[in-house]
Amino acid sequence: MRLDPHRLTLWLALFATGAMYLALSPSYRQSVPAIKDKPWIGLPDSGMDASDFQLRELFNPDGQGGRRGDAFLDLAWTCGGFLDKHDARFPERYIAHVSDDAWNPRWGIIIDVEQDQLLFSIRSDDLLPPPSANDANTGDMVTIRPVTRLRIPKSRAEPIRQAWNNEALWHGPQKEINCNDGATLRLEACIHGRYAMRSRTCDRDAHQAAESLRTAFKALLPTPEPVHQRPVPGTTS
Repeated sequence: MRLDPHRLTLWLALFATGAMYLALSPSYRQSVPAIKDKPWIGLPDSGMDASDFQLRELFNPDGQGGRRGDAFLDLAWTCGGFLDKHDARFPERYIAHVSDDAWNPRWGIIIDVEQDQLLFSIRSDDLLPPPSANDANTGDMVTIRPVTRLRIPKSRAEPIRQAWNNEALWHGPQKEINCNDGATLRLEACIHGRYAMRSRTCDRDAHQAAESLRTAFKALLPTPEPVHQRPVPGTTS
């Protein structure tokens, strides 16, 4: 049977029209699953896998260890858990704890990704000095860690992204962590319920990359306000 070129052209035009109609149809568009945006940095390429919440729960069976109700400290115990899944509080969050050395101020930095913007929360991670004899009779005290918040376009924070997204710093396996006298650098991420962490405080191979990240943070972000204490109302003697 010989195909009529005119009839073949007509059928192709009808198929093309139908395909275009489906693509433009609201019901069809809604049925196509949305493609998630590419993460700003992403999870590490290799090394320890603590991305699943259930694995972290094995080390925290009573649901208490590490859960302080402190957003700067409890990411490992909330990412992918009940609150994260149902509240969707932070689909993409990064946290850094940094210092130049063990004797200089420490910063805590939270980065929440919101489309083309980054929401930074910065505070001091410093410990309070031990109370003096003059403080013995001042009553109960509460520790205050002021948090500075600012919103920055992703384009301005590109030096931070490039410094963080480094093989020695973020993507390589975890190495030694048993030291307390180094320049603090602890990095965490929670991306759509998947968790990762790297500590490079003792890692000499990551020293240069760590310095680049510290420099990028200090160039873009304000110095956090110092931590202080104030009396609990009604307890001062």
